[in-house]
Amino acid sequence: MNNSPLGPFVLRHRWPIVIATFFIVALFGFQIRNIAMTDDLNVFFADDNPQLLAFNRFKDSYGETKNAYIAIAPADKNIYTRENLALIEEFTQKSWEIPYSRRVDSLQNFQRTRVFDDELDVDNTYQNAYELSDADIADLQHYASDHDVLADKLVARDGSLAAVVITFNITDGEGAKAKRQEAMDYIDKLKAELKTKHPGVTFYETGGLYINEAFAEAMLKDGLALMPLMVGLMIICMLVFLRSVAGMFGTLLVVLFSAIVAVGGVVTLGITMTNVTAMAPIVILTVGVADSVHILISMFQSMGHGKTKNEAILETLRINHQPIFLTSLTTIIGFLSLNFNESPPFRDMGNEVAIGVLAAYLLSILFLPAFLSLVPIKARKVKDDDTPAMERLGGRISSRYPLYLGAMVLLIGGLASQVPRLEFNDMFLEYFDDSIEFRRTSDFLMDNMVGMVTISYDIDSGEEGGINNPAYLRDLAKLKQWLLKQEKVQYVSSYDGIIFELNKTMHNDDDAYYRAPESRELASQYLLMYEMSLPMGRDISNSISDDRSRSRLTLNIENSKTSEILSLAEDTDAWAKANTPSLIVSPAIGETIMFAHIAKRNIISMVKGSFLALFLISAILLISLRNIKLGFLSLAPNVLPLVMAFGAWSVLVGELGMSGGAVLVIAMGIIVDDTVHFLSKYLRAKRELHMNTEEAILYSFRTVGVALLVTSVILVLGFSVLYGSAFKPTKDMGLLISLTVAFALAATFFLVPPLLLIFDKTKTTDIVEHEEIEEELKKAS
Repeated sequence: MNNSPLGPFVLRHRWPIVIATFFIVALFGFQIRNIAMTDDLNVFFADDNPQLLAFNRFKDSYGETKNAYIAIAPADKNIYTRENLALIEEFTQKSWEIPYSRRVDSLQNFQRTRVFDDELDVDNTYQNAYELSDADIADLQHYASDHDVLADKLVARDGSLAAVVITFNITDGEGAKAKRQEAMDYIDKLKAELKTKHPGVTFYETGGLYINEAFAEAMLKDGLALMPLMVGLMIICMLVFLRSVAGMFGTLLVVLFSAIVAVGGVVTLGITMTNVTAMAPIVILTVGVADSVHILISMFQSMGHGKTKNEAILETLRINHQPIFLTSLTTIIGFLSLNFNESPPFRDMGNEVAIGVLAAYLLSILFLPAFLSLVPIKARKVKDDDTPAMERLGGRISSRYPLYLGAMVLLIGGLASQVPRLEFNDMFLEYFDDSIEFRRTSDFLMDNMVGMVTISYDIDSGEEGGINNPAYLRDLAKLKQWLLKQEKVQYVSSYDGIIFELNKTMHNDDDAYYRAPESRELASQYLLMYEMSLPMGRDISNSISDDRSRSRLTLNIENSKTSEILSLAEDTDAWAKANTPSLIVSPAIGETIMFAHIAKRNIISMVKGSFLALFLISAILLISLRNIKLGFLSLAPNVLPLVMAFGAWSVLVGELGMSGGAVLVIAMGIIVDDTVHFLSKYLRAKRELHMNTEEAILYSFRTVGVALLVTSVILVLGFSVLYGSAFKPTKDMGLLISLTVAFALAATFFLVPPLLLIFDKTKTTDIVEHEEIEEELKKAS
């Protein structure tokens, strides 16, 4: 029997260990006051992300795209009344006073072109709403309800809604959050003022300004709701399974201290908290329980068989330190493998949880036993004829192992067959659940006007001033018409509409002239006349480049899957190359495209990370178990639960998004714990107690079965708590890891014993002879 120096060290220095723990935790906790949080969308993308770089270049050319889209819904559902038109007019005028606003667009200030006495007149569609005649309002409704730019974008075709769009000069980065909040506060104040004047009106807010707010709202909601729920569940589980207040309290201190150390550590490292990293403390609370549970249950079992508390602590640390070290190491490897992820917040979460797991390991083997040695603890006495339920379960499995093995093979095969049907998709707006106002508003506007999911293109002519080339304008119009015929496209805005309408206006509003002018010079002249007539703040620099070589095309689409967005982008690129020779069309640009690509790349990068994690974990198991046969056998219960979980997810949900790839490496690091603890006890039974295979399996069930069950239940419940998140990637990750942990427990209980009985069948006499040979060799050397 090997003696471990860890136990005596802990008992000799129990007070210094406890005091030092509180001191160190306090230091890390003190750092949390410097925590920095961000709701910036760009944090999800690395600095060298090609879609992010393209989007930044696009904004350099056409200005910031951050906007607030305020829909106005009057109680009578008719925008075309003097009172409601006056409301839109007042909101439009006062929107210029909103901090950082640089452009305001609405039905009221849309620049309508007319010709009077052979002179081009460009002016607001209306002003002084209360002075409009019935004929004026009828003309306005006729003009707006079917206009290419106005209809569905700034006013609903049925006249029930209108919108004011405010574009802001707010660049993402330091200080952006405060500026956005200042702008939103002013908008809220303006809405309250106008509601007093116009009772019954309803405002709906969405747009880029509010996307960031949605991320912040989801992060706050999760932090306030999920953390207390997780702690409450943990306390209940500890009391139910351990039946020890001291054990529950000690475990609670370990996981809370681990979370504090992790958060304080990443703050010290300068990592900014996001929606993803905000979930790390909950993950640490869940994962960190496992080590303490194994310590406590093993200790209670020893005390139940007559050992004193200190003797039980010594024995517990002797037999559990190595498996706890191994499981902590493999879990750390799993989370560190998130550094392969394309999205920085997932990398940060991996590093944060890795710090927490390391802290939980140290606290479990040092602080927890020191703490337990200082507090009174009672353990239930075990009778000599008492056969634990876990041992009886092991006996049934061993005696009928072909039946259990066949059932597991059928289950694994059935679920594995569903994995190819799993579709990797994200729907950006569905990142938020219905509890987030941004999601509810966006869904409402998508049903009644246009969706807020946009894709942009930079359309190059290849020469300075080339956007006024009639061939360029005709091809641009062809592309626009083709896009409008695509299934998910709701609205398209492009430069050709401005020139076509000017050409029509200059020919007495003859619809036959809604087309490209006859010459480049004429188009240039129209553009110059139009720009000279525009009021301040209404220029079209957000639509064309300074050298007139490029223009912007933007489409609004329905809420779509990642595959549909990428397919539309690919089809557009192919069609434009084949049918619009005058255009040089950029790849699709925008936040929608960025998130569509990152979901796909995350899966690819995480598959690479999972292979590295699997290699490292397998090597560690081979070395630690000192048994090549068992090392390779352990791959089955470590890999197959992942296959089963993804197969079950395919059946239950069918689609997996951005967090799917992260689950591969996270779950792999966690589910190894069951195998390590089970096989460690199995090998101890053979090497130290000279048991045969059947007896060693029963020993494993008796000594570690309850601990595996308890930790698995806590892990499943803990990660299931994440399903209550308002942020879909977190929700999906929590539920998928819960499934994986449940399948891992099933594999450990119902797959590992049959495999051991088939591939590691030994008799007691074989083990004794082997031990005697080893002893003779040691003497001879």
